[in-house]
Amino acid sequence: MLASDLLHKRHLASGALSLVSEPADIAHVLALGAQLTRLGMADVVRRPAEFFHYTTLGSFFKIISSDVLRATNAEQCNDLKEVIHGRERISECLTQQVFRGFPRSLRWHFFTSAQEVVAPRPPSYFITCFSSRPDGQIEWVQYADHGRGVAIVLDRSKVSRFATANAPEVPALKPITYHAEPQRSQLNVACDIVYTTLTRRLAGDTPSTRHDGFVRTLLSMLCGHLMYQAMAFKHDFWKDEQEWRTVVALQRDPSDTNAVHEDPRGRKYMELRCDEGALPITRVIVGPAVTPEQEIDVRRALTAHGYHVPVLRSDVPLR
Repeated sequence: MLASDLLHKRHLASGALSLVSEPADIAHVLALGAQLTRLGMADVVRRPAEFFHYTTLGSFFKIISSDVLRATNAEQCNDLKEVIHGRERISECLTQQVFRGFPRSLRWHFFTSAQEVVAPRPPSYFITCFSSRPDGQIEWVQYADHGRGVAIVLDRSKVSRFATANAPEVPALKPITYHAEPQRSQLNVACDIVYTTLTRRLAGDTPSTRHDGFVRTLLSMLCGHLMYQAMAFKHDFWKDEQEWRTVVALQRDPSDTNAVHEDPRGRKYMELRCDEGALPITRVIVGPAVTPEQEIDVRRALTAHGYHVPVLRSDVPLR
C-alpha cells in the first residue's frame, strides 16, 4: 500500500466515528471514508524517476549530516499565499457546490453544524517540496539562494517510502495541481460524494437534531479531505516548477508530540527519514553561482558523511 493511501485512511478515520452510534450511520461513514480514500489516490499521475530538492548551502550541510529532510508547517512556509490559495478554492467550492446545491433545510443544518466542526484548530500540515524539473532557472533563483545553493537529486521510488521520525503519521507524496479547473474538479467531486451520502441516509427526512452527529461527522470528513487536497494546490503562474510535495497531516496538537521541532526562527517542522538510513541521493548539482572553494566543501562534506555520489555543476545562466 502506498504511503499516501495510509496517510489518507488515517486522516479520514481519526475521530470519524465518535459522533455516530446508529448502525446505519456507521455504515455510511465507513463507506464514505473508503470513497474519499479512493478519491485521494486518484491524483497519482506518472511519477518521475527522480526529484530535485533545491536548497541553500547551509541547509544542504544540515541535511547530509543528519540524513533528514524537513517538512515545514504549511502555515509557516516562505510563501503563505500558497496556503491561502488552497483555502480560497475550498471556500469557493463549499459556497457553490454545497450550500447552494443542497435543499434549504439541509443547507441550513450543514451550515449551523459547520460552526462547531470548523471552529476547532484543524490538523497541522507539514510539507516538503521537490521539483521534477532538472536544472530549473526559477528553482535556482527562488529556492537555492539565487544559484548559490545546490540541487539534491533523489531517487523518487525511495522518497515515496519516507517516514516521519517519532510519529505514526505517514507522508503522502502528491503532485501539485496548478490550474483552476482541475483544482475545482477535485474538490467538487468530494462534495458530490458527501451530498450523495447525506441524501441516501436521510432518504427524504427533514434534518433534525437526531441527525446532528451524522451531519457533523460527514462535514468534518469533507473538510479534512478538502484541506488534504488543497495542500497540493498552487497558482498556475508557478506551473513550470513541476513541483511535488510530501504532505504530513498531524492529527494532534504539535505541542503534544516530540515529533515536532522548532528552528531558531520559531518555524515548526517534522523530520522525514528514509527507512534505509541514508537519504536516497543519486547526485548533487551545485548552483551556477557557487564558488570553486564552496564546491570543494560540498564534495568533502558528502564524502565525510558516506555519500559517494557525483557532483555536477549547473551551467544555467542567471542574471
